[in-house]
Amino acid sequence: MNGRVETGKRAEDLARTYLEQAGFVVLHVRWQHGHKELDIVAERGEMLHIVEVRSRTEPYLVEPPQTVQYAKQRNVVAAARAYIYKYKIEKEVQFDIVSVVYGMQEDLHIEYIPNAFYSHYII
Repeated sequence: MNGRVETGKRAEDLARTYLEQAGFVVLHVRWQHGHKELDIVAERGEMLHIVEVRSRTEPYLVEPPQTVQYAKQRNVVAAARAYIYKYKIEKEVQFDIVSVVYGMQEDLHIEYIPNAFYSHYII
């Protein structure tokens, strides 16, 4: 497995731990529907959270949340729609981002961005 894939999986594991410590119940990590994937699906209260995990290593040019562009958002929404249908979810859905930045000296910065993007429709 290449270094980028390993870095991404590590970021997803760190994001999962971060969310669990913040009171989220993680339902799935790396849930797949065809070629589309949801990084983390979690619940907190009466809300279903679809969480996209983005990571970067310093120095970088583009902030991690800015890398979730429209095409990626469409894919996440399509996968979320399949997830909701499959598991018969009847909760409100929120699309969030967890940004993981690996610093130069083993520093680590994790940021949770709620409501990072919005879908006009799910189903």
